[in-house]
Amino acid sequence: MTHNKLFKYIQHFVPPFLPTIFIISCILYLSLNSFSNIPDTPLFHIPYFDKIIHFCMYLGLTLVFYFDWTRYSIITKKQKSTKYTWILWLLPILFGGTMEIAQKYLTNTRSCDFFD
Repeated sequence: MTHNKLFKYIQHFVPPFLPTIFIISCILYLSLNSFSNIPDTPLFHIPYFDKIIHFCMYLGLTLVFYFDWTRYSIITKKQKSTKYTWILWLLPILFGGTMEIAQKYLTNTRSCDFFD
């Protein structure tokens, strides 16, 4: 399957923003569940390891959101406006802040950290 055929397949069969919704669901699951039964390993003792994980999760969310946004503008044949690109960065930041607040108030095993 060539690159162009693969893109057309994805464009036709995957509803717009479904990958973004999937990534958001994964982040919700990982952020609000307790993983206290996982055995302690040396990997968890890397300095700022949790910050690296948060950065990767939200960068991944931003990239998938950008991909879906571009794909949506191609499907609907609408010009992708560059004046709204700030939304691509603002929404994951707001979602991350909301997740930190949710961890504080909706879970007993997770805590809220401004720098996450």
